[in-house]
Amino acid sequence: MHGLKPEAAERAHETAQLLQRLRQAHAYGGVMAGVRPLFHGDEQFPHFVRDAEGCTITDIAGRQFVDWTFAAGVVLLGYRRPEVEEAICRQLASGPTVTFTSVLEVELAEMLVDAIPSVDCVAFGKNGSDALTAAVRIARAATGKEVILFYGFHGFHDWYAATGADIQGVQSALRSLTFPFPYNDVDALRQLLDEHSGSVAGIVMEPTKHALPEPGYLEAVRELATRSGAVLVFDEVVTSLRLGIGGAQALYGVMPDLTCVGKALANGMPISVVGGRRELMRLFPYVGVGMTFQGESLSMAAAKATLNIVRTQPVAEHVARAGETIRSAFLDSAVRLGFEPR
Repeated sequence: MHGLKPEAAERAHETAQLLQRLRQAHAYGGVMAGVRPLFHGDEQFPHFVRDAEGCTITDIAGRQFVDWTFAAGVVLLGYRRPEVEEAICRQLASGPTVTFTSVLEVELAEMLVDAIPSVDCVAFGKNGSDALTAAVRIARAATGKEVILFYGFHGFHDWYAATGADIQGVQSALRSLTFPFPYNDVDALRQLLDEHSGSVAGIVMEPTKHALPEPGYLEAVRELATRSGAVLVFDEVVTSLRLGIGGAQALYGVMPDLTCVGKALANGMPISVVGGRRELMRLFPYVGVGMTFQGESLSMAAAKATLNIVRTQPVAEHVARAGETIRSAFLDSAVRLGFEPR
């Protein structure tokens, strides 16, 4: 604490005490491992958030930061968006989780069917991992096959976690059922399909992630899936809403068989969705996916409010402009410092 003013020293001491308590009581033993490498030095890093609003967070030391990560991308509309917060408060008076299906669940399902081009009906979960696991089970149930080909990140459940060599506690037998393919490489996917001919239940992919699809790429994946009898699953957990209310499939005009949505759907509240063609989704009751809080209504109220905003306001366009502004400024700074962009 040397060199700090008394008030700052007191706040730093409070932070140090909380960090010690965290390391003792919390399994992770640290703060937001996903963003920690972006910072250097405990004095600069906002370890504990006191409150958040709009695009800023305030830590327990009273310092304000622009939050570029937005809670791993879930708070697309900014923290404490009034319309979303009001919807949550209204629903709270009717109870967050009830024995039977709420009217909200029907209304939200209809909104999602209307918003996502390839979806006839939906089922709800609480995070992206739930939705992706449901989609994989539906694909296997529909085809009677077991192999999954994938591109991107798809959560923590065993079917996908088995692909991580450093992940412990996953059955080794699962590692022979899931195989990655590179993005924008039609030949590589075609080769994998040939290698596992007659065994591929599904092709699971983020339709865009670190790169944009080359012209014709997603169309070629769609054709290969159809030709091989595999169920094409778009993981739109990240791209949904961010690229528009219909996600990447609406933007690029390529329709998957199943779609998984989450992250920003309820602007910070926990909810996810798997949806798709009716003949596939009718298998949902038979694939053993269920959870106590599947019908939790505060998140559904938040999702309805979020969809109404994205439907009526140019959210995706604003996000695109902000991203381009940041990208251009970053590249300009890199060039000015002598780094050549690739």
